[in-house]
Amino acid sequence: MTMALHSALLAAPALRHVASTVAALSPQWDPPASHSQALNVVHVVSGNSLAGVERHVLLLARSQMAHGMGVHVAFRRGGWFAQALRESGIPHTPLPMRGTLDPITLAQLVRLAFRERADVVHGHLSRGMVYALATARLTGLPSVGTDHMGAAHWTMPYLDRLIVPTAGFLRQAPYPLAESQVAMAPNGVDLEALQEDAWRAAEERRSWNIPAEALVVGVLGRLSPVKGHDLLLRAVATMSDRERPYLVFAGPEEAEWGRRLRQLATTLGLDAATRFLGPRQNVGAVLAAFDVVAMPSLMEMCPLALLEAMSLGCPVVACEVGGIPDIVDDGRTGLLTPSQDPAALADALHLLLSNRPLRLRLGAAASKEAANRFTAKAMAHAIERIYREAIGIADEAEEPAHA
Repeated sequence: MTMALHSALLAAPALRHVASTVAALSPQWDPPASHSQALNVVHVVSGNSLAGVERHVLLLARSQMAHGMGVHVAFRRGGWFAQALRESGIPHTPLPMRGTLDPITLAQLVRLAFRERADVVHGHLSRGMVYALATARLTGLPSVGTDHMGAAHWTMPYLDRLIVPTAGFLRQAPYPLAESQVAMAPNGVDLEALQEDAWRAAEERRSWNIPAEALVVGVLGRLSPVKGHDLLLRAVATMSDRERPYLVFAGPEEAEWGRRLRQLATTLGLDAATRFLGPRQNVGAVLAAFDVVAMPSLMEMCPLALLEAMSLGCPVVACEVGGIPDIVDDGRTGLLTPSQDPAALADALHLLLSNRPLRLRLGAAASKEAANRFTAKAMAHAIERIYREAIGIADEAEEPAHA
């Protein structure tokens, strides 16, 4: 299947015919000739929930628009993403995206690229990169992809630029492409929006029906096996009744995995002390209501929830996987534990929950670190530079933006 799709992108006479037909009906434009000219980008996202990737695209699109760029987001129709885009005032188009390469979707993307006078097409997630690459090939535009998962994909050698957010990506993923094609741009957070939300943390926490004096360990992110919610449940189950915290899981669910987690919580005797909130948009309030933020994932690269928690000064315990060690300095800005080790995770939770001064110290250091490294402004600036390099109009003399 992969080779067939690859051949389709390189040859694809039928798809090129679709593109040429659409192009004949669409206005032509000249690419930007100078660094000062504003760029237009079409983001292609194959997700439609409000998990980390979609929230990253929301923030990136808002930051790019604030910087004067023309932005349009194409995404797989359905889900919560459309509402979030609409509320943020971001131009967007829902598309069917049936299968890995749907000709109807591709034709709509080609027409969208012409209509929006795009200078670059930016794909997110594996299928999003397939559609972005195909659209770029059929329109002659540069193609950029962001690897959010740390897994090599066959599209990568054919992209003009692959964006990775941490050095952990380079260590973990056997990228089949030249070093010059890879560019690093750390993810960022909207601290102002988070802080505005965080003022409502007390109200948010009251809605969970948890005693005011209780300690809460929370996970923000989609309920999926790779996120390790089951590991956290097993870790907390080993703690004594006196030291056990309440557990709160916030994020969209994969239905079967959500059912299995609820069943596991019941089996372990934790169902009365576990809350499943579902998708939440008030991220700042949710995070600020946690006493400790846990990230027991089996694999992560540059998780947005982790950066947001650090920005708000939340104490964090995370598994030492993927790019997380590039973000969390163990013992200084958070605690790291070995992957898939419930006993070690339980020990780290006990240490944090029993030591409020430690929680405050780690949270303060994390907040300072995030403010220096993970701002939305720095992220948008770095990605715009990558776009301009892909187009061929980068200004080497420009200084990076500071938050």
